[in-house]
Amino acid sequence: MNSQANPGPEQFSQRVELAGWTLAWEGLLYLPGRRAGGESAEALLRLAMLGEVGPASCCARGSYWMVIAGPDGRRHYFTDPAALLPGFIAGDGIWFHYLDALRSEGHRLETLDPDGVVEFLNGGRFGANTTHHASVRGQRGDDWVIWHPSGRLELRQRGLPALGSDGGEGLETTFEDLATALSGRRVSVDLTAGLDSRLIVALLHHFGLEFETALSGQPGYSEFGPAEAVADALGLRFTRYGHPMEDFEDVLVDQVRASQGLIDVVSSYRASTMQATRAAEGFEVVVGGVGGEMINDYALLQDLPFPYRKRADLGRFFDLRLMSNRMPEQLLAGDYRQAQAGLRQRILTRLEGFRLDHAAGTCLNIFHKHRMASVASPQLRASWHRGLAHLAPLMDYHLFVGTYGLPMSDRLASRLHRRLIRERAPAICGWNPPRACRFMMGRPPSGGT
Repeated sequence: MNSQANPGPEQFSQRVELAGWTLAWEGLLYLPGRRAGGESAEALLRLAMLGEVGPASCCARGSYWMVIAGPDGRRHYFTDPAALLPGFIAGDGIWFHYLDALRSEGHRLETLDPDGVVEFLNGGRFGANTTHHASVRGQRGDDWVIWHPSGRLELRQRGLPALGSDGGEGLETTFEDLATALSGRRVSVDLTAGLDSRLIVALLHHFGLEFETALSGQPGYSEFGPAEAVADALGLRFTRYGHPMEDFEDVLVDQVRASQGLIDVVSSYRASTMQATRAAEGFEVVVGGVGGEMINDYALLQDLPFPYRKRADLGRFFDLRLMSNRMPEQLLAGDYRQAQAGLRQRILTRLEGFRLDHAAGTCLNIFHKHRMASVASPQLRASWHRGLAHLAPLMDYHLFVGTYGLPMSDRLASRLHRRLIRERAPAICGWNPPRACRFMMGRPPSGGT
């Protein structure tokens, strides 16, 4: 995509046109029950032509940045509801490339906000829609950004379903729709020894999608064996990717460009080398397991044994879940040391805006919109840079709405994960060693506890 503010549909890599209307997008876009790409985009455009553009856009799934242009010359910009492939708003413009948005405001390294710099140094990413400077912000999932031919930029809300409403979807519906959307594409799914990726593999396999699996690591990596055993039990191809260190510095430079400087490139080195290799091998779509915390107990454990309290202790949540390790102030000087001293309070003030009417809801809301989106988004953007559509289905906003009220009994010890894996992929329990499998499925090995 070309680098400029408020890009027209002709600057996007994918688009459809109907009766003077155009819908164009980057990433992967689909509607429930339809294949991703042109088929879904045309159906979505017809919905937008029949009613209001913003509400119609809420039907789209995937990870995408999209513009809908009408005969009146206005352009309507949307990101996916989880904001995994957002644009960036600066002044009277919206940009797809973050660094170009910074440059449009005249920023260089010396003008970046110390508050933003130290947040990145501590976390390796930014929470929510924040950036290195307050003059540039990421597009939120509910943002409906309208560019008028006069040059004015208007911001509305597109009207996503609210948490606790009946506008969400369940796990099996979400993955059935995803399997339909990806049909006919060459897909690689991350598979580790963890439950999140196993759940994704189990459901996509159950709903008939053809795909391969993969994991990256050095020779002897402990997760290779369990992951490969799961793939073998389901008849799936499994690839072990390495990440050779002789190209380490070159890969880091490439990852800075690909992620637009929005992620710690050292910690993401392994993932970036795997995505580059997948792209070279001709894969079209990558599916990852980030976001499993939205349907298990991880975001709630700090409140045990009182998980049903009304008001979340945000200080405790921040210290135990969001930033348990912070940089010592003495490593910094001047404005940066002062910014570090105020980091905790600044983020706690920001988190107040995510409060809901009970503690569990507040913690889940923060995890989805503040933490997990900031983990996934730069990786998805880097994959897009390499020519890959990258999905994080457990971060799907409609799934979040649909599972928001999940009982604690299903969240604790990932019981929902385990039950669905047991019901939809019983073959997984056939791989050796059987003791480990029985433990993973929630049944203690015989003679064990």
